[in-house]
Amino acid sequence: MFDISQVNFANIIYEVIRTILITGSTAVITYLICKHYYKYIDFAKRMGEYGFEHSVVIDQINYKKIFQKAKSIKMMYVSAYGFFTDPMNIRFIEYAAQKGTKMMFLFAKKHTSFIEDIMKIERTNGTRTVMDINNELDTVSTIIYDIKNKYPQTQIEVRYYSSEYRMPILVATYETKEGHKTHGYLNITFPPSRSNDHILLSGVANDSELESGSHKNIVKIINDHFDSVWEQSEDMSTANMKT
Repeated sequence: MFDISQVNFANIIYEVIRTILITGSTAVITYLICKHYYKYIDFAKRMGEYGFEHSVVIDQINYKKIFQKAKSIKMMYVSAYGFFTDPMNIRFIEYAAQKGTKMMFLFAKKHTSFIEDIMKIERTNGTRTVMDINNELDTVSTIIYDIKNKYPQTQIEVRYYSSEYRMPILVATYETKEGHKTHGYLNITFPPSRSNDHILLSGVANDSELESGSHKNIVKIINDHFDSVWEQSEDMSTANMKT
């Protein structure tokens, strides 16, 4: 027969109180942590919904992968002089040219107030000392012209815009088993600082997100912007000819 007199009520009460205190403290701590980090968790969730693959990426574009594997590539810069004077990047472009990758390059039009304003800002702040953007564009145009002559099968197109400042953009589309996957990169650049001094946003989108009329995917926004500027820009045969 169970003898209640043998039960140590003091120990039982102690263990109950200790358990309640531990559980309660854990709950309070968990609540405080969740409350503190909720805005960050919520921000990350919303960024994912907008297609951001990485919320912030610092100088991490894998050009080798892009030019070796992408089906199509779109790039928009002021002159892209730094990119096109890197021998490694030229090898990547030539590889893509050989296999017929569709490449679309958008650059600023020479001798426009747009370019003159940028150079004035950069020179005033000491970030541009010698090289003229117009000369940079001549150099890049010559490099692309040589690549097109070297690889007749290439699908390189070049156009030039003359409207307001355009942040550097790169869009690369790949073929996958699930369909096309498009990666987009947007460099948040503000003169007089150069693009290498700024942050790079990276995102990804599938075909349905790119084709949707209402989806707020960042890559769709970047891609639509590029296409819109492309349509109103001049092609290589009539713009940016040497003077």
